Amino acid sequence: MKPEYASIIGVLVGALIPAIATIIVAKIQRQPKEGSDPAPTIVVVGAYERPPKKQSLWSRSVLFVVGIAGALVGGYIGYLVSVRYGPTTSITADSLPVTAPVVCSFSSELSARHAFPPGALTGVITSPIHCETGLLSSIYSPITVEGNVGKLPFNTYAWLFVYAPDGKYYPQCNDVPANKSNCTLSGEWSMRTYFGDECKSYFLVLVSTDGGGKKFLLDTMDQWEANKSYTGLRGDELKPYEIEELYSVQVETGNCATETPTP
Repeated sequence: MKPEYASIIGVLVGALIPAIATIIVAKIQRQPKEGSDPAPTIVVVGAYERPPKKQSLWSRSVLFVVGIAGALVGGYIGYLVSVRYGPTTSITADSLPVTAPVVCSFSSELSARHAFPPGALTGVITSPIHCETGLLSSIYSPITVEGNVGKLPFNTYAWLFVYAPDGKYYPQCNDVPANKSNCTLSGEWSMRTYFGDECKSYFLVLVSTDGGGKKFLLDTMDQWEANKSYTGLRGDELKPYEIEELYSVQVETGNCATETPTP
C-alpha cells in the first residue's frame, strides 16, 4: 500500500469517529429521563426555542473531546498502515541490482569470492560507486561508505562486509567493542570502513542476516579485538548462517594508474 493511501485511510477514520459520536449524542439528547413524562411540544410560529444551556455545553464538550480523539486515532492508524506497508527510504528501481553487471578494469586482480544467496530486501551502496578507484584508505585510515536500506523485518539486520584480496570477508563496525549497535545498518547509513594495502581491489558487500548471524559476527569481532588479530572470515565459515546479499560494488585503493612499476 502506498503511503498516500495510508494517509487517506487515517483521515477517513478520523472523520468517521466524530460523526458516529454526533449521532450517539443526538440520540441521548432525545431520550427523556427515566421516570418522567415527555413534555408536550408547543410550536410557536416565529419564536426561537433556545436549547438548555447545560445540555448544549455537555454535548459540545463531548463532541469536542471525541473529535480530538478521532483525529488522533485516525492519524495513528494511518501511521501504522504506512509503517507496515510503506517503504522507509527512497530507493529507485535503478539502484536495486544485487551486483553491478559492469566489469571493472583494475590494475589489481581479485580472487573469485563466495557468493551469498540474493536477498529479497532492498538496499544499496551509494558511495563509493562501482568501479571507483583511487580510494585513499588503509588499515589505519578509513573511508566513509554510505548507502540506504529498506524496511527490515523483525530480527533481521543489515551489515557491511569488505571482501579483501586474501579471499576473506571482514565485517565492519563504527565502534567495536564500545557500542555494538553501530555495527548494524538501517535507513540511510554511513560506515567507517577499513581496507588494507594500496593498489588492491576490494568488494564492498551489503548483506542481511538474522539474530543468529548477528550474534556470530559480534562474537567474532569481539574475539578479534581481544586478540588484536583480525583474521577475516572465509565463505565456508559464514555459510551455516542465514546471510543474504543485497548489493555490492567493487573498488580499488590507491592511485594505481599513475604509479610507476618497480623494476
